[in-house]
Amino acid sequence: MADPTAQTFSCRVELSKTGGITIVIKDRTKKDQYLRSIVLGPASITLTCKDGAVTSVVTQKDGSIKTSVTTDKGTTTIDQDGETIAFACKTFKVEAETLTLKATKDGTITTDGKCTIRPPETR
Repeated sequence: MADPTAQTFSCRVELSKTGGITIVIKDRTKKDQYLRSIVLGPASITLTCKDGAVTSVVTQKDGSIKTSVTTDKGTTTIDQDGETIAFACKTFKVEAETLTLKATKDGTITTDGKCTIRPPETR
């Protein structure tokens, strides 16, 4: 006997001479609110995870990768190509034992608010 609490998923595979291959997994009890998809297209590969208002997408093309995550708090993106890595987000955090930032040409740090750089505390 099947478990009545188990989620019921459907899987669809689409083949297209022009669009490539699409694989979609859905939770049939949640309509289009829960979705996993992979699109292997002629120009890109796209992975999508959707659960209600939360969506994450990774798109890889020749020479670039873009990721985005959207929630009720906003959207963050990372765009990367052969020359640039660009982040767009509300908060960007780096925590490391050692951190080095080096520009071989000019560099700029700009903030529209307070900017604090603290030296080591003396004992």
